[in-house]
Amino acid sequence: MADRYKAISHEVRRKIIMMLRVEPLTAGQIVSRLKLPNSTASQHLSVLRHGSLVRTEKSGTEITYFLKESVIDELYNDLAWLLKGTTND
Repeated sequence: MADRYKAISHEVRRKIIMMLRVEPLTAGQIVSRLKLPNSTASQHLSVLRHGSLVRTEKSGTEITYFLKESVIDELYNDLAWLLKGTTND
């Protein structure tokens, strides 16, 4: 679970998540839209993969990223529960 929270802790990764909510994107499209160096985008995408927030499909030399909606929904529900509080005063 900590890897998932780490994955959403950076603004760039949150932007990538928002873009992937709209449509799957290749690494090149993500780099282009966010105007990031390839190495920086690669590091952020690696954190998202490690947190299991995205899955990939490779076609030739191109890698396409897909958001794992069920994981995002689960993370959202966990955060909503946490923010709601659990005190029984």
